[in-house]
Amino acid sequence: MSMFFSSYKALSKPPATIDSRPRKRVWKSHVFFIFCLTLAIFLAHFYIINSPATGACTHTPSGSPDIKLPGCVMDEVYYVPAALTIVQGQKCTLSTGNNCNPEHPFLSKAFIALGIYLFGNNTFGWRFFNVLFGTFSIPLFFALMRKLTANKKFEYFATLLFASDTLFFVHSSIAVLDVPSIFFGLLSFLSYFSNFRLWKLDNFFFSGIFIGLSALSKETGVFFLLTLAFYHIFRKGSRSLFSKILDICFVAAVSLMTFAALQQLFDIFFVQGSPFILQHIEYILSYSVGLKGGEWNGSIFNGPIYPVDWIVYFRPVGYFVTNVTVNPGNLSYISIGYFGIPNMVVVWLLYGWIPLVIAKLLGRLKESIETSIHDLEAAKFAMVWFFTGYLPYIALWLGLGRTTYPFYLIQVIPALCIGAAYFITREWFSSKIAYIYVGAAFGWFFFYYPVKDFLPTWLRIILSR
Repeated sequence: MSMFFSSYKALSKPPATIDSRPRKRVWKSHVFFIFCLTLAIFLAHFYIINSPATGACTHTPSGSPDIKLPGCVMDEVYYVPAALTIVQGQKCTLSTGNNCNPEHPFLSKAFIALGIYLFGNNTFGWRFFNVLFGTFSIPLFFALMRKLTANKKFEYFATLLFASDTLFFVHSSIAVLDVPSIFFGLLSFLSYFSNFRLWKLDNFFFSGIFIGLSALSKETGVFFLLTLAFYHIFRKGSRSLFSKILDICFVAAVSLMTFAALQQLFDIFFVQGSPFILQHIEYILSYSVGLKGGEWNGSIFNGPIYPVDWIVYFRPVGYFVTNVTVNPGNLSYISIGYFGIPNMVVVWLLYGWIPLVIAKLLGRLKESIETSIHDLEAAKFAMVWFFTGYLPYIALWLGLGRTTYPFYLIQVIPALCIGAAYFITREWFSSKIAYIYVGAAFGWFFFYYPVKDFLPTWLRIILSR
């Protein structure tokens, strides 16, 4: 191992970032933009953080009709009870017959537990840290865009589209696992494109740390490593293929050590028998591969929702929906509606930007100016991100018959936003239509915003929301 690290240090040099050119920008305008957008998303989260109220947000476990456990929106029914076992210091076995949820790594559930410890066993405590991770993913994504491109319009539109995504917003509003994993994934990419060092630790080291934390939040964080590996190996530059492979091996080693060390430490205190980390990893993998059946229905053919439906269309999945009937007329509207559906306005544009990027990379279309060349590199990164985060689910579905839920698309939502913004900021694309497109994305966001009690009843009836 020591020989590996010494070889890595000898050959490793931080790659030049895409954003290496001097740029004359008024930083205050960027700060103002991202501050206002982040604040707006933060307030939108806090407006609904206690909906539904704690007393109404319980569930009855299967086979135990006399028991009520906390959590009601989607997989909160698993992760809030799991967080409570951490708060209570309960030790569980590596099995599905308890509330500890050992089939997933611990970190996201630990953040839920911290919220319960600080603010109490209520909806605010359950969801507080997920709201923070989701909210601060917006400026983090903007910082990544600043590293990827020098095109202000591209940066702003991509960030606005990311902020408008309904799937990411809803999962940021409830106590589930995905959002902390994406937050650390964004940090890993930002570290990769930043040529900073701390003592002898470089950007590859910190990318590895953050990918490890991403996987500790949810095991699908390993797909961020896959993205980084493919992009780095095929990225143009003076470094040899061997050096690039060595870089990725170093990132993978740091990721694995981060994951293994922290998960092992957790297991010592919270898992009966303190199993060796490899036993827990084997359990997580066997559970994940063996998850079959129980697909959600709602495809355009009224059948189960499969990965091909994620990028075509599927009926919004109701995570938690309550209806109110208004008399006379028996008219109704949705008073609280958490739906699992991405912003399809953004998703559908992949059929435009992916062929465009491929054509330009193959030399079929030429880039005319330097800024566009850097934009293309950003779009190429987004394309690699999308394929490495989406195609594995196609393989799991077709190869193993593994259940694939539509919310798994959440990990590539930032990539889809980068790609869509790339398409609408080309020279030949009308600026007016681009603004209309971003407006349509926020229209979709507003339509699926979970609680609209600030609207008059008659309008909510018309919207059915």
